[in-house]
Amino acid sequence: MPQIAIIFLLGTVSIQWFHGLFPVWLIFIIWITFAILTAVAYKKSAHLFSHLKLFSTLALVFFTGVLLASLSAQALLDKRLPDSLEGKEILVQGSVVGLPEVREDGIRFRLQISRILLPSGSKQFDVPDNYKGLIRLGWYKNRQHVYSGEQWQLKVKLKKPSGFLNPGGFDYEKWLFSQRISATGYVRDSKANENRKLASAPWWSADKLRQKIHQHIQAQVENKASAAVISALVVADRSALNSEQWKKLQETGTSHLIAISGLHIAVVAGFGFLPIWLLWRLFPRLNERLPLQVAGGLAGALFAIGYAVLAGFTLPTQRALIMVLIVLVSLLSRRNFSAFNVLAMALVAVLLLDPLAALSISFWLSFAAVSLILLLIKRQIKAPRWKLYKLQILLSIGMMPLTLLFFDTASLSAPIANLFAIPWVSFIVVPLSLSGLLLMLFSSQLSDLVLNLSAYTIDILFNGLSYISDLVYNPFNLSGIPPAYLFLAIIGFLVFLLPKGFPGRWLGTLAFLPVFFFTPGKLQPGEFHFTLLDIGQGMASVVQTKNHTLIYDVGTHLSDRFDISKLVVLPYLKEKQLSHIDTLVLSHDDIDHIGSANTLLKSVRVKEILASKITRLDNRKYKFCYAGVKWHWDGVDFEVLSPSKNDIKNSAMISDNNLSCVIRVANKTHSLLLTGDIEEKVEKQLSKRYSEKLATTVMIVPHHGSETSSSELFLNTVSAELALLPRGYRNRFKHPRASIIKRYKKHNIKLMDTVFEGAISITFPAERPFSVESYRKQNQHFWSR
Repeated sequence: MPQIAIIFLLGTVSIQWFHGLFPVWLIFIIWITFAILTAVAYKKSAHLFSHLKLFSTLALVFFTGVLLASLSAQALLDKRLPDSLEGKEILVQGSVVGLPEVREDGIRFRLQISRILLPSGSKQFDVPDNYKGLIRLGWYKNRQHVYSGEQWQLKVKLKKPSGFLNPGGFDYEKWLFSQRISATGYVRDSKANENRKLASAPWWSADKLRQKIHQHIQAQVENKASAAVISALVVADRSALNSEQWKKLQETGTSHLIAISGLHIAVVAGFGFLPIWLLWRLFPRLNERLPLQVAGGLAGALFAIGYAVLAGFTLPTQRALIMVLIVLVSLLSRRNFSAFNVLAMALVAVLLLDPLAALSISFWLSFAAVSLILLLIKRQIKAPRWKLYKLQILLSIGMMPLTLLFFDTASLSAPIANLFAIPWVSFIVVPLSLSGLLLMLFSSQLSDLVLNLSAYTIDILFNGLSYISDLVYNPFNLSGIPPAYLFLAIIGFLVFLLPKGFPGRWLGTLAFLPVFFFTPGKLQPGEFHFTLLDIGQGMASVVQTKNHTLIYDVGTHLSDRFDISKLVVLPYLKEKQLSHIDTLVLSHDDIDHIGSANTLLKSVRVKEILASKITRLDNRKYKFCYAGVKWHWDGVDFEVLSPSKNDIKNSAMISDNNLSCVIRVANKTHSLLLTGDIEEKVEKQLSKRYSEKLATTVMIVPHHGSETSSSELFLNTVSAELALLPRGYRNRFKHPRASIIKRYKKHNIKLMDTVFEGAISITFPAERPFSVESYRKQNQHFWSR
């Protein structure tokens, strides 16, 4: 059974190895072929057919996984927003799904569309009747209350699932796909009362109950930070957790405890068994009618199902519930199933329920952790007094390669922190929190008392995590490691777990060495590397030489949750193992270029800041960026071309765009022109002042391709081979303008757009042609835009 489960898993995973989906009809033909071969092989008894039977069976299982995953993926892709609705104002009617997330700038929620209409006074266009997708909406500056399960009509503007794609960054498009979200957008203002509630949530709505519980917890628990954790553990709402809590959980490797996992559901199932055990002990004759094992198992299953429903019955919760129920069923069956067979059945059941489960990181972490625990228990570690400690330490070490693969970092404090946190959360915090919930049915005062007691235990938890973090925290960042090295480390750990006496078992530890001794390749003298990051509307970029790093702009900051330094720039620096910045250039005082500068400055050491006129920095000194400033790094020349000293003196009379710091980066063979948001007036000045010196290999399209820039004179003077366009997908400024695109084509300048390329990386060797990489095209998958 374990082998069949693994082959089935590989089949579902295999569709992620390719840029797109293969036609379902082709996969079905292959599946039918192996089904026939398997049927023939099982009917024949010849020795030749016994080998065919094994091969065809495994192939059939593999392609069953491929077929189911492909069908599921294609069905989700077919539900995506039609092109005809993208960017249009439409009226949608539907029901609110899940718990709305209240933020400082408004509210976010999911809406299951039931009907689409045209707003009053809008131009007529065809509205598809069959679009019933799940959409994610933001309602900014909203003053109306939105509750789960309610029916609403809303005036919205939607777009297809879209996100940034950068080295080290989060794949938002993959996450949206895994959440079955077919479009994102926002609610538009309406003066015709089009934004209104159509119906309240039905009385039997589980999400309505969850929202009431969440609100009660937030209102009655005095410590709001602890109340956020209780809501996360009881109703799976983690939106109220603050950044400091997340930071502490990540530092100590205990973030998994805030998610409702199989361990939590198993604990709840165990508590369901306890009253049955007590009742059957008091009345032994009950055992004659229904054995204790069966009665307790059924009660545990009901408790587990109830907890899963309370947690919103999300896909991760469904997976955890399936694992627990299969374990309970195997116990009730009284058959001697091995632990690995039970785990294999759970794996197959999870994949049958959701063939795309392998898209989720939690799927891999859950099954890997349980598998390692079973392997460690099977080794029958001696010295029972220290058994749990050894198990936890070895489990933490064994999970490190996967942790590094998914999160690019790990901490040596994790084994110690989990030794304390896992039993504390599982056997104290969760039972108290759920007890407080149950007591709401009988006594609100007693319920509030228990919930506040639970909050007190959460305070103890975070105080303990802080102490451990301060004492032991020693994170190591191994970003950029080839995945093959991490898989080698996993195999090495499995070899180390082989039974004692197995020859050469210790050699498994050597498989960890490539991970710890990996260092990224360095640039050569005279060579420089440029990356234009994909941040939507705005700009952020990085220039690297052999021993130095320059950042040119850092993107916007709209809120603590949407900060480009947090989301893109810092993960990129971490991926490239860049621990400090030599020079930070803030081109001009526009929020989409420098809004997240303060976040970057708080997170990484910056030696020098260059800017022309900045009002958004928190008490940080900077040097003026003006024409004539030059420096030389590792055989690469940097020169500021604009603004002039006189422009800076008269900055009050000049627009922020025209104060953009224009920098030319060059080696012996190539050059790069960083232009900011300069407009035609400055372009003419640069063309006149520098003439032939302005000729450039690669340029940034000024002002994101607006009509105010990229003049004929400027493009003719620069005569670049390649122009890079930083802009947002379907941005409200409608950049770039069609006339500007035609102008670049007229001058035979190739354009690369972050919307279609993701992050664009260019290596400029000292004496060879430059090379370009498109991160989106290299990492294109079937879920990508």
